[in-house]
Amino acid sequence: MDRLKNLISASFLTIVLFVVWHIAIVTGAIDNGILPAPLDVLKRILINIQQPDFWQKTLFLTVKRGLKGFTISATVGIFIGVSLATYLKFAKEYIMPLLHLFEKLNPLALFPLFMLFFGIGDESKAAIVFWVVVWQIAFHTLAGIENVDKEIIKGAKAMGTNRVVLLLKVILPASLPELYIGFKLGVQMSFLFVVSVEMISSSNLFPGLGGFIMESKKAYNLPNIYSGIIITAIIGIVLTKILDLIGEKLFDWKQKASLIN
Repeated sequence: MDRLKNLISASFLTIVLFVVWHIAIVTGAIDNGILPAPLDVLKRILINIQQPDFWQKTLFLTVKRGLKGFTISATVGIFIGVSLATYLKFAKEYIMPLLHLFEKLNPLALFPLFMLFFGIGDESKAAIVFWVVVWQIAFHTLAGIENVDKEIIKGAKAMGTNRVVLLLKVILPASLPELYIGFKLGVQMSFLFVVSVEMISSSNLFPGLGGFIMESKKAYNLPNIYSGIIITAIIGIVLTKILDLIGEKLFDWKQKASLIN
């Protein structure tokens, strides 16, 4: 019921926004040389999503680039987090300041270096996503493992559980809530930054969403610019909703347990 109310509320506010937008254009309150009419933008969205090239060279390409970077960063980030929480625990106080320094570096300022090493294709865009996301996943993995109840670990060790089984069957599952937060942030940041770097560097043949928006800007095709922005926002909202649903399914047992207690 709450979800339905939220959907109705969001839909109502969206309709109001489009009505206000339409009135502003019709009355001349906003110059349509800056903001096109909403119906023109909606028509352009419908035209774009009916074109196979738009899906293959724009939407799917952006998702593929972001997913590639995220997958690599998730693998490396979990490895770093697990290593610092277990095997490299003695060196953690020396390694963490360096990792935090890497995290603070502006990834868009580093992008020219990634282009030098990986070129202007998918690899450089996946690399920038990797750089942005890997630290988030590493830090959340580390925090999740360190916050696992020590009594659970002691009990597992008392039963003769070896280190590998302890990590895979006890520690990682127990740290899943924190891992999920890192993954959710990582997915959202992957999509945000892959679109950003596509705006900086993309070919006409394989633009992605960011390149599509920039090419539309060069041609001063306002309906296309705004359609690209709206489609980007819709994908971001859909990704967030999917991740929220996954989180609800994963931690439904935790909510039920808290109700019982």
